[in-house]
Amino acid sequence: MTGVWVHAVAGAAGASPVHGVNDAAVRWVDAGGLFAVVSPVDVEDYEPDRLEERLSDLDWLERIAHEHHRVVTAAAAAGPVVPAALATVYHDEARLVDDLTRHRDELTVALERVAGRTEWGVKAYARFDAPVDAPAGGGPGTAYLHRRRTELATREQRYEQATEAADAVHEELSAHAVLARQHPPQHPQLSGAQDVTVLNGAYLVDDDRTAEFERAVEALGARETTLRLELTGPWPPYSFAAAPALGAGVAS
Repeated sequence: MTGVWVHAVAGAAGASPVHGVNDAAVRWVDAGGLFAVVSPVDVEDYEPDRLEERLSDLDWLERIAHEHHRVVTAAAAAGPVVPAALATVYHDEARLVDDLTRHRDELTVALERVAGRTEWGVKAYARFDAPVDAPAGGGPGTAYLHRRRTELATREQRYEQATEAADAVHEELSAHAVLARQHPPQHPQLSGAQDVTVLNGAYLVDDDRTAEFERAVEALGARETTLRLELTGPWPPYSFAAAPALGAGVAS
C-alpha cells in the first residue's frame, strides 16, 4: 500500500528539484494555507514492528536520514519550515490534510518562531591529548602500573574539567541565540567523531546575528583549552519547530 512520507510543513509551496526517500519524486500537499512536502513510500515498511527493526540498522538509518534531510533543506531554502520527525508516514493524503488542519494553530506558531532564523550546532569534545608523566623509580612493570594509574586519574580529571567548560560554553552561546537546547551525544557512526562528546548543543540564531554567533564560537574555542569545539550548520530548525501533528511512525 502506497502512503506518503512527510518531510516538512511550510506556509507556502515551493519548487524542490531534489528527490525524496528511495529517490522517489517529491510533491507538495495543500492543506488550506499549510503545505506539506511529501514523497511516496510503502506503508507496510513503516508499521511499528518493521520500523523498530529498521531504526536499529545504522546503515539504513544514515541513508534515509540523508534523503530526508536533503528535502527538508531544499524546502527551508525557500522559507520557514517545520521539519517532520524522521519516518513520519501517512496512509493517504486525506489523513495528512486532516492532521495539518487540526493542528493549524500550533504549526503556524512554529513557523512564526523560526522565520528569519537558522539552527546552528556546536559540539564540544574533551581533549585528552596532553602527555602524562609517570613517577620515576621501580622496574619496568612498576613504572607501567604507575603510568597507567596516572593516565586514568588524569583522564578522569580532564573529563570533569571539560564537562564544566562545556556547560559554560553552552551558557555563553545561549546568550547569542533566541533559543538553545542540549541534545544527547550522537552515535559515533552517525557523527563521524570518535572523541568523547561533552556538549551537543543546538542554537536558533537570528540570521542577522550569524556572524556574531560564529565569532563567539571561535573565541570560546580559543579560550577553552580542555575542549575542541566544532560548529555545524546552517541547519533547518529541527530542534525548535517540532509539532504534535508530525510524530514518527504510521499515522492512523
